[in-house]
Amino acid sequence: MRRHPPARARGRLLVCGAAIATAATTAMTAACGDPCTNRERQRVRSPGGEWEAVVFVRDCGPKSGTSVQLGIVPRGQPVVGQGNAFAAERDPQLAVRWTGAATLRVRYRQAGEVSWREQVGDVRVVLDTTSDTTGDTTGNAGPVRP
Repeated sequence: MRRHPPARARGRLLVCGAAIATAATTAMTAACGDPCTNRERQRVRSPGGEWEAVVFVRDCGPKSGTSVQLGIVPRGQPVVGQGNAFAAERDPQLAVRWTGAATLRVRYRQAGEVSWREQVGDVRVVLDTTSDTTGDTTGNAGPVRP
C-alpha cells in the first residue's frame, strides 16, 4: 500500500517544486538570453543632451518576424529588449525630431498596426501620421493600442 505524506508536507513539496521550476526557468532565460536582436538605424540626442531617441529594427526570427521600434533612453545607453515608445509590424519609415528638451515628435507612414506611448519617463511623445512617403501629414494620431 502506498502512503501519502501529510497535508502539511504536501504543501511544502508543492512550494518547493514551484520554486525549483521558477528558478530553472529564470536560469534558462538568463543562459539563453533574448532570442531577438536589435539593429540601430538612427540615434537622435535631445536638445538638453539628457535623452536619446533610438530607431531600431527588432528581429525575432522567422516565426515572429521583424518590427521597427523606437526607444527613448538616457544618453549613451543601449536599447535593451523592446522599444518603450513606438512599435510597428511593417516599416513605417520613422522620422524623429526633438521639438523641446522633453518633447519628441515622431512622423511615420501609415503601415499597418502600431502601438505607442504618449509619455516615456519625462519625455512626451507626439505622433504625426502620413499617408505616403512625401511627408504630408494627415493629422496628429492618437495612441493605438493592440
